[in-house]
Amino acid sequence: MEEHGQSVLKLPPYHPDLNPLEMIWTAAKQWVASRNTTFKIADVMTLCRQSFEEIGVDKWKNVCCHSEKIESDYFEMEGLVEDALERIAFTVNDSSDSKSEDGEDGAISGVEELE
Repeated sequence: MEEHGQSVLKLPPYHPDLNPLEMIWTAAKQWVASRNTTFKIADVMTLCRQSFEEIGVDKWKNVCCHSEKIESDYFEMEGLVEDALERIAFTVNDSSDSKSEDGEDGAISGVEELE
């Protein structure tokens, strides 16, 4: 790819919403499924070709813009999550003499909700 002046962008797994090709593929599968009446491979192949022929520049632009918007939203959410995590503080108590009046220690077991 580099020899041809192109770079490869590896997308994170399990994030088809960041990959425009996945959106095109989903739309094509839905288009074929809605028109498939014979369930014969030859007919499905014909429908696939027709579906891909109908995908134009405008469709590609739309799905690319949509993916970029989702990516932007993820970056914004990442900042919000980091800010929220910075505000969380807790103390781990490893002292055995920190028992409460009922004999329970004050340590968090990992299942209690932090406030």
